[in-house]
Parts: sequence; C-alpha cells; structure tokens
Amino acid sequence: MDRIREMLDRIGDLSDQELSELEGMVLSEFETVEKEEPTAASVDAMTNLADALDTVRGELGSRQQAAAELSRRADEARARVKGSEGGDETGEPEGAPAEGEAAADDAEDAADGGSDEASEPHAFVDANNDGMCDVCGKPADDPVHTVAASAAAPAEPEAPAAEAATDTPAAATEEAPVVASTEAPEEPAPAEPEAPAAADEEKPAEEAAPAADEAAPEAPAAEANTEEAPASEDESGEDKSEDTVTASATPEASEPVVAAPADRQPIPRAQATVAITAGADIPGVPAGSPLQDMRTVADAMIARMRAMGRTSGGDGEQNTVATLVASFPEDRILKANDPEGNDAKIKAVVAPEAITAAGGICAPVNVRYDLFGLGELGRPVKDALAPFTADRGGIRFVTPPTLTDLDGAASIWTLQDDIDAATSGGPDPVKPCLRIACGQEVTVYTDAIPLCLTFGNMGARAYPELVARHNELALISHARFAETRLLTRIGSLSTAVTSTRKIGAVPDFLATVDRASAAYRNRHRMDETAPLRLMAPLWFKDLMRADMAYRMPGDSLEGNLAIADAKIASFLTARNVNVAWFMDGEAGQVFGAQSAGSLLDFPDNVIWYLFAEGTFLFLDGGTLDLGLVRDSTLNATNDYKMFVETFEGVAKVGIESLRVTSRLEPTGMVAGTVDLSAGVAA
Repeated sequence: MDRIREMLDRIGDLSDQELSELEGMVLSEFETVEKEEPTAASVDAMTNLADALDTVRGELGSRQQAAAELSRRADEARARVKGSEGGDETGEPEGAPAEGEAAADDAEDAADGGSDEASEPHAFVDANNDGMCDVCGKPADDPVHTVAASAAAPAEPEAPAAEAATDTPAAATEEAPVVASTEAPEEPAPAEPEAPAAADEEKPAEEAAPAADEAAPEAPAAEANTEEAPASEDESGEDKSEDTVTASATPEASEPVVAAPADRQPIPRAQATVAITAGADIPGVPAGSPLQDMRTVADAMIARMRAMGRTSGGDGEQNTVATLVASFPEDRILKANDPEGNDAKIKAVVAPEAITAAGGICAPVNVRYDLFGLGELGRPVKDALAPFTADRGGIRFVTPPTLTDLDGAASIWTLQDDIDAATSGGPDPVKPCLRIACGQEVTVYTDAIPLCLTFGNMGARAYPELVARHNELALISHARFAETRLLTRIGSLSTAVTSTRKIGAVPDFLATVDRASAAYRNRHRMDETAPLRLMAPLWFKDLMRADMAYRMPGDSLEGNLAIADAKIASFLTARNVNVAWFMDGEAGQVFGAQSAGSLLDFPDNVIWYLFAEGTFLFLDGGTLDLGLVRDSTLNATNDYKMFVETFEGVAKVGIESLRVTSRLEPTGMVAGTVDLSAGVAA
C-alpha cells in the first residue's frame, strides 16, 4: 500500500508503463482486501483503493485525450503545409516547397543551368508569363517537358488546380512526378474544395482523365498542377521516377427527386408472414422443422392421429402437431412495456392528426400492462449457516460432549497418597478415572417447502406480465416462509434468555452482547478472539440509528445523524462477533400493515441469536424446482398450476446457542443521564 501511495503522489511523472503497473497493483490490492472479513478498516481500505483506481484511470484518460489533441493539431498543421487532400488551402500541392525554399531552388537552377531534377521529364511551368519554364528555364517546346503550356496562355487566377489524390500510397506520392492534363472536360463542373481527385498509378499519362480547367481563387492552375515530386529509388533499388500520378476531376450530376409530402403518401397495408413449424412425435417429420403449407399440416395431423391410435392411456393429454407464428414488421408490433412507442406507431397508421375533437378526450387512453413490484429473493439466514448436502433426506450424527461432561476426570495425587498406596493396611487411595459415555444419536430430516399457484390458460396468454409478477412474488413468498422456518427452528434449539432496558437501545444492546459473549466464551474456555455468530433482524439497524439520532449533540452531531452500516457492523466486529441481518423473523418480528392514523412503531422486543460459528448446519436436500402441472381436472377448467419446491432443514451439531429477547427502545439515553442503580429506566 505504501508503494501505491508513493506512486500516486507522483502520478504526473509516471510513464505509461508505470501507470499500467500502478493500475494492476491497485486491482491486486483491492482483491486481497475484498476477501477479508468486512471491518471498518477493510471497508475504508477498499474505498481508498477505489478512489486510487479512479485517479489512475482518470490520468490514463487525460493522457489519451492529450495524445488525441496533439494528433489533431498535428493533422491541422500538416494540412496547412501539405494540404488536407493533396494540396493546402493556398492551392500548393502536397509536398510543395515553402516560398523561401522555392525561390532559393529557382536561383540555384538559374545559376547552374537547371538542377538534376530539371533535367528529368517534367511539366512546363510558366508562372511569370515569360515563355520560359520556371523549373528548367527552357522554352515550352523543349523535349524535357511532358506537357507544354496550352497555347502559351497564362493561367487564369480563378482556375482550380486538379489536386493529386490523398489516398495515393506514400511511396508513389514521394517518388512519382505529377502530370496534369490541360484538356477541359466537355461539361465542366466546379470541383468541391475538399474532394480529392482520383489518382491512378497504373495508367500512362496519355490515358489519364483530364483535369478541370477552372481554378480556385487562391492558386494558379499551372502552379498547382505542374509541381514535380522528387524522383527516388525504393528499398530494392528500383527506379520509380518514370511512374506518374494523374489527377482528374469528374463532375457529379444530381437529379432532383420529386415525391409527395410525407403526410400525403399512402399508408401501406402491413403484410404478415406466417411460419409453420412441426410439433413433436410426428412420424417422419422432425420436431421444429418447417411445414410448407396447410396441406402439409393436414398430412402431419393424419400421421399423428394414426400413431395415437396404437397407444393407450393419456387422460387429458394434448399433442401439438404444428405451431403457426405470424410475424409483422417492427412498425406494426405493439410492445407491452412501450406505451409511448405503441402510441406513435398507431398514430403513424391511422393519422389521428386529421381527427379534431370538440372537447375532452374522445379516444381510449393508453393501457399500462407493467406491474410494480417489491421484494427480494435473498436468504441471509441460509447464507449465514454452514451448508451440508442432505440428498438422502437428512443426516444422522452424535451429540458432542461438553466441557462439563468431563467434570471429575482431573484430580490430585499427593505425596501422602503415594505413601498410603504403598503401605500395607493403609488407606489404599485410588486415582479416579472417568468412564466416557456414548453420545446420543440424533437424526434430522429435511422438509419439503412447496408453494403452488393456479392460472387460467386464457388469462395467462392474454396477460403474461401478471403471470410473471406472480411468479416473482411466489419466489419471494417462498423465501420468507423458508427463512422464518429456519429462524423458528434455531430458536427452538437455543436457550431462551432475556435482557431488560436500562438506557438507550445502542448501549443496552452492546452491553448485552458483551455479557452474553463473555459468558459464552468463558463457559467453553474459548479464546477471546474466537468468532461468534450473531443474527438479528434487518430493521434493528434502523432502530439503532434512531437511538443515535436522539442522543445529545455532544461532539459528533453529524456522526450520530448519519451512522452507516459499516459503523454499526464495526461495533460488533470489535467484539469478534460476526453479524448477519435477516429480513424476516419469528412471530412479532415482522411489521404489519400500516393503517391510517399513528405510524407503526418499532416492535417492543427484538429477538436475536448468538452461537459459535458452525453450531448450526443448513441441510440442502436439492435444488429449487420451478415447474408446471397439468392434469385432466385442470384441463377441464382450462387451467394449469405453477409450483415452487425446496427440500431443506437445519441441524444443531454444536453445543450451545442463545435466543435473546431484548427490550430496547430508541430513547437516545446514555450512562450519566439516568440512575442505573434504580434498575430499569422509567
């Protein structure tokens, strides 16, 4: 962790590789802390690691954005110098030298009679209108020129230069001279400023498409089309100086499309496509295979009927021969969970804007088929117990001995006892020895916990959302029943004790936990760090918060009003007690329905349980089953049943468990505000 903090302090100086290593270190450290028992320290460490991970990922994101911004600025600078698509905004072709460099090159070429590049074939350039090539200083009819000036006419200032395509490979752009054609197309059209002209390296110069002769306002045509790319050799040594790239501009003509306004176009009739698939057990026809037409369906029905004639039994049996599924376009499908979309689809077909109402709402309102739902499927009591597979219907075990069962096994043998035992006629003492008795055999069986609902076939088909919600509630109701059963069973196997109210709920409860856990560990000679398991109702945390909120402000008003779950858990973790909060409870531990009038108060008593870890086993007799039931009786009423069933139980294989009933009230009182010597507070 120190290494992580040190790297976070200098995160701006870390390299990308070090930043990635830091991210891995944070994730690894988080996984290690996550495996520990939740405590105030471990939760704070997890929070700090999560903040550190956000910082690292934020730095990574900032660097990526900075790199993207630098790349964008580089592209802009490159476009300003070389042109975004073969030339820059000034009409200079990509790769053209700067003005100072061009002037220097021209001066050198004029001094030595032309550079080596000028001796190579190139296009005639006469920007000065003096009849001589600006590149080599030779007249237009010199053989060195691949393209002469058109009638020695000066370039029009407005003519757009045909630019070399930017998608030409880099090697060809650097190695091949650009050859411009001065032949104008039959139907010239102004070229788009940003549209690259098509480039073709495969065709010779005489087959190249002609370039447009209308110039862009910023650059002369000759200067934009006749710059020569320097000749060079590739890595293999092959000379590429004779390859040329020809730029061309092809005008694109667009024809206007005449169509009726959208609100005047006819509404097409939706055409549904019907798919027919075969059912099961049809002789010669695989299940799920497509059936071409109704004649094929009839043949399948006859074949299935003949097969059924050779069987017996089957009360209320139904056999599916074919399934017809009609498919509509997406704009003709109304979905249960999309009322706004459904309304838009209907309006698009029936054109309700043409209907005017005199007043009020003259149409049915939308139907909302979704059903609001509450409840959780959690099983905290089950999860807090040690699981034990009981696929044979239960388990059989022997009750464990206790420490008090060995009372009398240890004794004292003094020196006098040793003398008396060796003296003839003496007291003849004997060392006591305790005989071990067999433990009692206990058999615990698992119970089946079923839940069953009956649905009507027609209602289920027309309103599947209602069936789905009842299925969810069935699982929730089953979880509550099963959890309550476990708690009741644990309570019956525990020693029932009580505690009285003295001051506020939090100090009373924690003091009771201290007394109970101290006595428990002392009775069984357990180490003070040996973990105990405490189970209490989930609403008890809210009662503790209410008690803290009622306290005098003191030095921690904010802490009293915003006590977190981790803080409450830390109260018990500091006492080496692992807590599990359950959502259900024995009789009187579940809030009833709220009626008009006074708000329901917390229950008068809270029932909680305390035992050593592993005292109780959860007997799991199998997986949860969810299925359907059909029979002749249900078919007669057009119904079916849905069932949920588990096989489970609880076995006490430990020695002692306490069922504590505490009378606690969130009064906010603390020691010093009442006279504890008087007993229970008034």
